[in-house]
Amino acid sequence: MEKHNENICGMESIKALSKGNYDAFELCAKISNTKDSHLSMETIKYFNESPKFLLELYKLGSESNVEKFSDLLKFYSSIPRGDLDALRVISTDGSGLSAKALLLVTGLSIFAAFEENKPISYTIGDLAATIVGEGLKGDKLYKEYEEAFANTIFLVILGNLGSGTNPYMELEKLGTPENALSTTSNLAKEYLARLGPSGLIRK
Repeated sequence: MEKHNENICGMESIKALSKGNYDAFELCAKISNTKDSHLSMETIKYFNESPKFLLELYKLGSESNVEKFSDLLKFYSSIPRGDLDALRVISTDGSGLSAKALLLVTGLSIFAAFEENKPISYTIGDLAATIVGEGLKGDKLYKEYEEAFANTIFLVILGNLGSGTNPYMELEKLGTPENALSTTSNLAKEYLARLGPSGLIRK
């Protein structure tokens, strides 16, 4: 393991992050062996949520694919802390932080950044203001916006018609809006890949 990863990716840290849950421990151990794992592990530490939340985020946001999940976590580590705090606040209700709501607002924010060629901070801020104005939080937020997210992913897939992929097969795989959440990790990876030195999205 790389030396700079030792503090956050060591065995004791993995035990602490997984909070006594074997499945979460196994997941954290796998993540610790991915590229730039210290960034992914720092994100888990930031959220400081239950193993149930971590495992749900893993399943819904990346189809239980460790590399995809690591990409998603690294995306969260790349955005300014204030914006991450905003995503967290609007995705939290009386039952705690909702993985579904967090993934949904993340995906919508990235899509808006692509569409408007703006840094993620602007689109997170605009979306958060809209959601707060509507009085939505957590699971209630997801229920109100799930159709919008599914439609957004539909447009993303259709937009890839000429890219050599098979969009119709991808559309068949989507199924329910909940299934569409698994595309968030792909959007996060694409956002990081297309981010230019100016902070704007390269076309």
